[in-house]
Formats: sequence, structure tokens, C-alpha cells
Amino acid sequence: MLIVCEVKMKTSVRLRRILFVVVILYWYALYVHVPIQTSHLYKLGVSAGAAGIIIGAYGFGQVLLRVPLGMHCDRSGRLFPYVLIGTAVGTLGAIFRLGVNSPRSFLVANILGGIAAAVWIAVLALFAQLFSQAELHRAMAYATTGHSTAMLTSSLSCAALVGRSGMRGVAAAEIVAGLLAFVLAVVAYRVYCREVHAAVTKVRPGGGSNESGADGVENVAPGSYGGDSGADLTYGAFWRTVKNVRLWQFAMLAFVHQGLILSLVMSFVANQAQVIGADEKEIAAATFLYWAVTVLVNALAGRALMVKLGAKFWLPVSLVLAAIYCLLLLRITAVWQLFLLQIMGGIFGGTVLPFSMSESLAEIPRSHRGTALGVYQAILAGGMVLLPSLSGALIQRLGTVGGFCFLSLAALAAAGYAYFITHQRSPGKVR
Repeated sequence: MLIVCEVKMKTSVRLRRILFVVVILYWYALYVHVPIQTSHLYKLGVSAGAAGIIIGAYGFGQVLLRVPLGMHCDRSGRLFPYVLIGTAVGTLGAIFRLGVNSPRSFLVANILGGIAAAVWIAVLALFAQLFSQAELHRAMAYATTGHSTAMLTSSLSCAALVGRSGMRGVAAAEIVAGLLAFVLAVVAYRVYCREVHAAVTKVRPGGGSNESGADGVENVAPGSYGGDSGADLTYGAFWRTVKNVRLWQFAMLAFVHQGLILSLVMSFVANQAQVIGADEKEIAAATFLYWAVTVLVNALAGRALMVKLGAKFWLPVSLVLAAIYCLLLLRITAVWQLFLLQIMGGIFGGTVLPFSMSESLAEIPRSHRGTALGVYQAILAGGMVLLPSLSGALIQRLGTVGGFCFLSLAALAAAGYAYFITHQRSPGKVR
């Protein structure tokens, strides 16, 4: 049994490193075009309404696919095939963006991109399987660090690529990144199969049954990782997972988090920076600073200092910081003040997801994590749709003050809710 555990641990370390790079390339291929997508569609003669439909197609597919995809991951017990499909479909979407420079091609590319992004559930479930139950928080921090690193690199390289070769250069970079992600995912799959086969052979040299059930290795289906092939996902089991109170409680914090990020960092912050006289380079530097701090905080979220303080401290505090961030954006008068605020925003941006995701999965069996992550990600996507729409409508009617105050109140309400749900449980329940 010791041999199995040691080999599996070594396999996990290899896979973590390979999959971390896969995550960076995967999200880079899906996001590097985003900063210039709207302006490019306008150049193609697309109206604002049609541009909204084309851009929204990316999120629409995720909302529809995340829950059923999570269920199917649990039913099959296989995760690697979905990772391969996600990287391949994302690359195909980039080919449409490169080959036919038209609104229809962008629509098809965004639909395919939404399908590829929905596969993120399988990637998260795979990371969760590569760590022990006690290290679930560290697993989510590891995955989100790769995601935010991709956001950082894509925001940096987009401007350089556009300046040299336009959208075609951006699409070509997406294709290269997508292909590399696919190749590395194949490598990770082969590493897994080779090492686990070697472990099982050492424990069962005669090919007999392993009655001890060493860490679930003997039950591993090709392409899965420690999961239960053919998990019990009857309607009753599905509803028990979907109705898990803890899952919904912490997913609602992600709902607010994503709504704030999309409303502020991806939209209104740039407008506010222009009000105080910031030029394009200073706005780009402010965006870079936000993502750099987010990457750093994501990386630290799995370390001893932040883990010791736990969700009870970091979730309420980071959401209070978000509320202050929204209000101070109304008061800044200089670019250096914006940079300081971006540091505060990066702390909030890098803290909420790893803590809320790990806490939401704490009561979910391994065999049902795909379904739970589907629910979590669908709720998160709802925040990306609802909060920007509400805040944008309020800004249009009441001005910037009204919209930013609404977002600040949403963050403050979420902070209070985070304090309530983390302190109503015993210390052993919230880590």
C-alpha cells in the first residue's frame, strides 16, 4: 500500500506542474483577444446590439453546459478526456477567428470558446483529485493561480500583438497556445496512465484483486484520477448535491466576486481612469498591476500564513476591501492613487475564489464534485451577467456615483453574509 501511495504522490506532483502550465495556456488561448474584441467588431461594422449578442454567446454556452457537463464527469468517472476536448475546441474557435474575419466567424468562435471554457469544471475537479481532502483549499488556490496568471499574460501580450499584426496576430497566438495546451494535456494523460499502471502492477504483480482498496487506485478508470467510475448520480443523488446548503452559500460569494470584477476591473475602472486624465499606457499599467497582485495573492492563498487565518478571516475582510475600493474609485484625482487602489483590488480579486470554492466543496463526496462544480460555476456566471447589467443601468440613470455605490453596497452585503456563514459553523467546519 505504501508503494501505491508514494507513486501516486509522485504522479500528483508531476501532473500538478504539467496541468498548471496547461491551465495558463488554455485560458490564454480563450482570453487574449478579449481586450480588443468589442472595438474590432465595431470596425467590422457590427452594431452595439449585435456585438453584445456575439460577446454574450461566450457566456451563454457556459451557463447551459456547466451543470450537465459536471454531472457527466461524475457519471463517467473520467476527467482527462474533457481536458483534451476543451483545449481542442478552444483551438478550433481561434481558427475561426483567424480564418474568416467576419461577424459570423466571431459568433462561431465565441460559441466554441464558451464550450471550451465550460470544461474548466473538469480541470478543477482534476486538481481537486490531485490533492488530499485536507488540501482541497490548496488545490483550488493552485488552479486559480494558473487562471489569473493567464489573465495577466494575455492582457500584457494583447496590446503588443495588435500593434504588430492586428486581430490575425492575436488569433494566431491563440492557436499556438491552444495547440500547446492540447499537447501538454496528452502528456499529462500519458504520465498518469504510466505511473498508476506501474503502481498497481507493483502492488498486484499477479494481476489479482486488491481487496484493501489502496487509495482508490484499483478503481481508477483510464483518464480519470482517483474518481469513482460510474458514480451514483440518480436524480436523488443529483438533488442531494444540488441542494447542499454550504455549496450555495459560498457560491453566492463567488457570484458577487465575479460581478464586481467584470463591472469594475474589466469595464468601469478604465472609464474612471480616463476621467482623471490617465492615458492608455497608464490604464494598461493599472490593469497589469491588478492582475499581478491577483496572481501573487492566489499563490499565497494556499500557503501557511493565509491558510492559518482561514476563510473566517479572509472572506469577510476581502469583501470589505472591495466595498472600500468601489467608494474610493469615486474620490481619486491622480494616477498614483489609482495604482494604490489596484493593489487593494488585487487582494480582493485573488482571495475570494480559492477560499469560497474550497469551502463550497468541503461537504461534497469526491464522486459528486463535478456536479457541485457545475452548480458553483453556473452561479458564478450568473454574477457575471446580473451585476454588470444592474450597475450599468444605474450609472446610465443616476450617474457614476449611483452605480459605484450600488456595487459597494453589494460587496458590503456579501461581506456581512460571509461573516455570518463562516462564524455560524464550528471551527472544524470552516477551514
